[in-house]
Order: sequence, then C-alpha cells, then structure tokens
Amino acid sequence: MTFRVLATHYMKNYASNGINVPTDTAGQNNGGTATQGAVPSWRFTGSVFYANDPLSIMLTARGLSSGTYLNSNIECTSGCPTSTATNRTVSSNHIAGAVYFDTSFTYKFMHKDTGGADMEAFFNVRNLFNKDPAIVAQGPGGFAYSLNSSNGTLYDVLGRVFRAGVRFKL
Repeated sequence: MTFRVLATHYMKNYASNGINVPTDTAGQNNGGTATQGAVPSWRFTGSVFYANDPLSIMLTARGLSSGTYLNSNIECTSGCPTSTATNRTVSSNHIAGAVYFDTSFTYKFMHKDTGGADMEAFFNVRNLFNKDPAIVAQGPGGFAYSLNSSNGTLYDVLGRVFRAGVRFKL
C-alpha cells in the first residue's frame, strides 16, 4: 500500500505587459488571459495505491483552493468606491474551489495465460462523483454561448469519464 500527497502553494505570480503596473495573479481562479496566466493559491493531489498481484487499485483526490476573479477587484455591496479600469468594484469576487475523485483498477494476466506476453487490463473513472465545475462569469461584455462557463485549465469541465483497455508487451 502506498500513500502520496503533493501540494503546491502559489505565493506570488506577477505578470507585466511592460506598460501597466505588474499585477499578482496568484489566487485568481478565472484563468487569466493569454498574457497573464492566473493560478489558484493551492493545488493538491493525494492518492492511495494498493497492489496485490494480480490486482491493483488506486483512489486519487485532486483539487484546488477557492479564489477570486481578479485580485485587484474591490468587493463591496453598499457605499462603494467608484469603479476604475484597474480596480473594479464588484458585489462578489469569489470563485469556489473544487475537489475531484478518480479511481483505477488494473488486473495483470499471468504469462501462462497470455503465451509469454506481459498483459494487463485496466478500467478507470475520472471525476468519480461527476462533480460540476465552478461557474465563472465571462466579464462585463456578457457571455457568448461559444465560451465555456468555467475555467477548463483548473476545473474538470468534462464530467465523469470512463476508460478501459488492455496493455501488452511482447
């Protein structure tokens, strides 16, 4: 049995276009732009792996912390300061985090059953509980139907995915 936990904490992530004041995008879950790659404050993966030939099983949890649309936004509901191009006043600047669970099963066939070839069958499920991604609004210009309503680089936008197959080496 193997346990594994990995976590990344983004403390700062400055981006500068050479004209405007550099901005820190660590903790922004909106995905940023082509020139400003936003990242969540925390990303993590944890897994438990059990192997007892010929069967092995793995359960994985992967996730990210909640964040903001823009770190420069001012969250306010009454008596708010005037919104500017660099510091917009918004009623909600929060984007929820997420945790997804994945699982996999592998069965190794014995050499006598496969004519001497190394062969195994596998089955895995990504996003086991079919958790929906956080909805991310597309900004003051409105929402185009061709755009995804979530950040596909951080959140699982496909839903539950099943994969099965056979691997072999001759």
